[in-house]
Amino acid sequence: MSLSETVRQKFPNEVVSTADLKGDPLVYLKRGSAADVMKMLKSDAEFRFDVLMDLFVVDYLHWEEKAERFEVVYNLYSTT
Repeated sequence: MSLSETVRQKFPNEVVSTADLKGDPLVYLKRGSAADVMKMLKSDAEFRFDVLMDLFVVDYLHWEEKAERFEVVYNLYSTT
């Protein structure tokens, strides 16, 4: 099962949408659910994401098409 499918199955009420960017899965979550999802991805035997590579915030101040002004982005990595 893919990462996006696993997260959607285990957290059906928290996933807003999923996408794929050049082979890398993207999972968009509701505000406040990232910690629980990342704990699962760290402990899951299939994925084992054990490194938080990047953490940054995007400010969409002048993007009228965005409903929320800020977005938090987590880039995870598995050393295995």
